[in-house]
Amino acid sequence: MKKGLKKWTVCAMAAILLWNLTACGEGGDSNSSPSASNSGDTSDATYTFSFATIDTEEHPTTLAARRLVEILNEKAPGRFNITVYANGTLGQAAELVEAVQMGNVDIASPTTSFVANYVPNLSVLDMPYLFENTAQADAVLDGEIGKSLGAEVDAAGMKFLDFWEVGFRCLANNKRAIENADDVAQLRLRIMSSEIQEALFTALGCDPVPMSLSDALVANQQGTIDGMDNPLASLYTTSVYEFDHYIAVTNHTYTTQCVIMSEKAWNSMTPEDQEIFAEAVREATQFQRETNRSQEEEAANNLIERGCEITYPDLSGFAEKMDVVYEQFPEYSDLIAQIQEAAAGVQ
Repeated sequence: MKKGLKKWTVCAMAAILLWNLTACGEGGDSNSSPSASNSGDTSDATYTFSFATIDTEEHPTTLAARRLVEILNEKAPGRFNITVYANGTLGQAAELVEAVQMGNVDIASPTTSFVANYVPNLSVLDMPYLFENTAQADAVLDGEIGKSLGAEVDAAGMKFLDFWEVGFRCLANNKRAIENADDVAQLRLRIMSSEIQEALFTALGCDPVPMSLSDALVANQQGTIDGMDNPLASLYTTSVYEFDHYIAVTNHTYTTQCVIMSEKAWNSMTPEDQEIFAEAVREATQFQRETNRSQEEEAANNLIERGCEITYPDLSGFAEKMDVVYEQFPEYSDLIAQIQEAAAGVQ
């Protein structure tokens, strides 16, 4: 989805947000963090913010958003009143990026692929087989390269808070088991809206179809597409196993999220409260990553119990097909070299 979303979409999202916030004030909302009641009345809170995710209630990102609320209530009781909206209630990822930039949503956690519409260098994180493990990803994203990318987000009219983890993506489909890279050919698969993702799946011989996750779940169930890619935990929490019974652990891309805040919301805080907020986000980041990795470890068994066949193909065959992808994006060659240098030797 391109940068120029129609204004009526954003206005509609703002109307939904206003209605939801009003409803919360009148009678409570099931998406409100339960921690609010643990720290006393927040009706007179200094700051009232919305935190929107596209993820389910059980997803590590939504759990981390709620953990952020708890941490803030521990650090500054009654000062922050944050309502968490899960399941794409306030819009899908591309819509949320624009809503944050315009100040209609206070905080969101879209994948970097969508923030890259405003910060092109973030697209480098979509490159295939950029990281071998999460330790390498942490070293890069928490280091100077991550700080530099975060500064570019700030320059695009959004406050960058941190990187949260989606994880290494796997292939799920309803046609056949994937034993090697050639088995992927001719599959019609949902992808995120990303030129690099499109190049990646084209190199594998697929028919890539960009669409939102919510649309993809419907299309996959109806047979309009053959499958999609996502980390194992996400495939489980979104119940993809109900219609895709073949899952291949290909780890072709490590996907991360940008936790972003509207400048209006960030600037509404005093410098002291900004520091408290930033520290709370850092703690929530560790919780999010740990929770995500714990769910990943459990996801394979959960998917098998739901009737899925999981294969672990030789990744060298996939990686060999990615040279053409790197050749198509020479503008990222210097940044890729920096990432590879920073990741080298990290186990």
